[in-house]
Amino acid sequence: MTEAGQILIVDDDVDLVEMLDTLFQDLGYEVSTTCYGEEALVLCEERMPELVILDIYLPDIDGYEVYHRLRDNPLTRHIAVIFLTVKTSKDEKLMGLKLGALDYITKPFDNEELQLRVQNIMREIQHKRSTDGVTGLPSGRLIEDQFRLLLRRENWALMYMGISGFGPFKEAYGLGSAKTVLRITANALLEAVGELGTEDDFVGHAGEDDFVIITVENYKYSLAFPGRN
Repeated sequence: MTEAGQILIVDDDVDLVEMLDTLFQDLGYEVSTTCYGEEALVLCEERMPELVILDIYLPDIDGYEVYHRLRDNPLTRHIAVIFLTVKTSKDEKLMGLKLGALDYITKPFDNEELQLRVQNIMREIQHKRSTDGVTGLPSGRLIEDQFRLLLRRENWALMYMGISGFGPFKEAYGLGSAKTVLRITANALLEAVGELGTEDDFVGHAGEDDFVIITVENYKYSLAFPGRN
C-alpha cells in the first residue's frame, strides 16, 4: 500500500478510467480499475482500497447493488464510496447520499474539482485511521510520529498505562460498557494532563486498553501520583 492510499475506480468508460488512473497515480495513489461490479467486489476484498469511485451504471450489476454488498460484508463495510454517474436527477443524488456515499459526482465533471474532493476524503480517512474511534485519542501512526519527535528532544518522559481487569470486565458486561470505560479513562487522562501537565503534553490510545502520555521529565511524578508532593 502506498503512503497516500489506495483507490479503486469502477466504470465502463475506458477512456475515463484511463484518465482517472493517470490523474490519481500522478498524485501518489495506488490505483486499481475495473469495468464490472462483481469484479469490484472481489478487488475490494483482495486489496482493501480506502476509496471506491463507483459508476452507477455498469455492464453487470449497478453501483447501488455494489454499494449494498460492500456494506453487507464485514470485510469491506468500512470502505468509502463516491458515486459517479451521468444522472442529474436530484432524487438519484439524494438516494446515493442517503445510502451513505461520501459524495456524488455528476459527469461531465471538472478534473480539478474531483481531484480536490478525493484528496479531502482521503485525508479524512487517513486521519480517522490515526485516531481511535472510541476515545478520539491519537493512535497508530500519530503515536509513532510522536515517538519520532520524542527522540529529538531532551528532558522527556514516557508514561505507559493500562486498565487492570479490562478483558474480564468486557466479557462480563459487554462491549458497550467497555467502550464507556475507555472513554471515561481517556477523559480522565486528558483532564489530568490539562491540570497537571504542560500544553505540549501528548495523550494517545496505544491499544485496546493501553494509553500513553508523553510529558517533560519534571512533570511525570505529578501526573503519575496526583495529590502527592
